[in-house]
Amino acid sequence: MSIKFKDYKDSNFKDIALCIEGLIGRVIKIDPLKRQRRMPAYSKNYTKTLVSKVKKNDG
Repeated sequence: MSIKFKDYKDSNFKDIALCIEGLIGRVIKIDPLKRQRRMPAYSKNYTKTLVSKVKKNDG
């Protein structure tokens, strides 16, 4: 497996949100106490916040 880094473009947003969605799904599956849950639009909102923080902090 190789990792490819590239500069963020607004067109990448959906792909990043899908990755976040997959990560959330994995965390839900491995949570032994079943405290984690997937709220509607969480991955979209979290991704917006994440991209904003990364831009603000220049990385």
